[in-house]
Amino acid sequence: MRHRAASLLLLSFMAVAFAVRADDAAPTVMARLSASDAVENMLFGRHLFIDGNTIVVSAEGSLATGVRQPATFIFSVDAEGQWVQHQELPVGGALSLQNGVLLVGDAVYTRDDAAAFVLRARLRPTDAQTEAEFGHAVALFDQGRRAAVGAPFATVDGVASAGAVYIFDRSSAGRWTQTARLTAPSPSKSRNFGMALAADGNTLLIGAPIAAGDGAAAAYVFVDGTNGWARQATFSGANGMGWSVALDGNVALVGSDGGAAYVFASNQGRWSRQATLKPPSGLSGEFGFDVALEGRRALVGFPPRQISTFSGGATAPEPGRVLLYLRNVDGSWSETAALGPYEESENLGISVAMDNGTLLIADPQADANSYEAGGIVYVLAIPTQPVVFNDDGGGGAFAPVMLGLFAAAVIPLVRARRMH
Repeated sequence: MRHRAASLLLLSFMAVAFAVRADDAAPTVMARLSASDAVENMLFGRHLFIDGNTIVVSAEGSLATGVRQPATFIFSVDAEGQWVQHQELPVGGALSLQNGVLLVGDAVYTRDDAAAFVLRARLRPTDAQTEAEFGHAVALFDQGRRAAVGAPFATVDGVASAGAVYIFDRSSAGRWTQTARLTAPSPSKSRNFGMALAADGNTLLIGAPIAAGDGAAAAYVFVDGTNGWARQATFSGANGMGWSVALDGNVALVGSDGGAAYVFASNQGRWSRQATLKPPSGLSGEFGFDVALEGRRALVGFPPRQISTFSGGATAPEPGRVLLYLRNVDGSWSETAALGPYEESENLGISVAMDNGTLLIADPQADANSYEAGGIVYVLAIPTQPVVFNDDGGGGAFAPVMLGLFAAAVIPLVRARRMH
């Protein structure tokens, strides 16, 4: 019996160890979200955000008010674990949600006592420019007390469409005030600064995807330190680099809307390229149109080449897909799953988001509820959440546990055999 028990424990140890090293199984679709009042060419899913048990989705053309206008939909998890639409807001655009604060373009919402989002403020830059597209990209940080708002077509130092990013801080009384304005170091050489934004802690990652003159497209890292905001790094590359960005701790992911997506890592403020993610061979499209990053996982949207500006009904040879990557122990990245296309897919991968193992991928031009280009957001879950080893290969806190199990299984077995 002792031999049998020890053997079973050893087998259990081996099974657990295998599960730990096996990494992630392929994500599965758990829900298909669409607007409750879907209409033709609504383009539900143009922007996405997920924070815990809340999903926020923007659409280009709702008719909820009787007039076609952008809208934002709030989904939450009910008592049965199903995602249900909770609210529709009469505003649309880029999204960010943190600590109960929701930013939609230039509109700031917070929850009331009934957990509904209520409009609290409209952010306005001190140098308001009507053609700047203020709110094209947004990011909340510092627990929802600070906001970064991109205006990628703002004129800077006489350079049209150079772009700028505006920083707003919220006072204890709830008043929002502009406290900084960030621009590219050479506005004449890098255009559309603020086309994409990501924030984590006191760090901003800002995309400027259009090269001008003898310059290059780029993504910039800005850090708010003791002397205010300062540029810490510049990632430059081919035209289109910086079209999309994501940031998690000391790792940055920069999309380029066609050729590749780039992973950069920082060691005490010194950034270097860690990996270049490329699309599968034989497929065409805008690889990197949108990206998401969390821990060891990266999502890269790979929609078809955009032959219209989300006008609805546009078709392309490829319906699009989204690729999931995993960072390995040695720091390299591997593709682990190709998500989609699905039966309804027309333009999958335009928007992606990720939080705590839940993945969102959108196809704004998919037919929904019998409406052409109504739009669908797919909610996927990674089946297992494995315990992973530290990047240094040492096993972290998990290693002593596994070694203890190993000792409990093997040592009694060895002693028993010696007795015989």
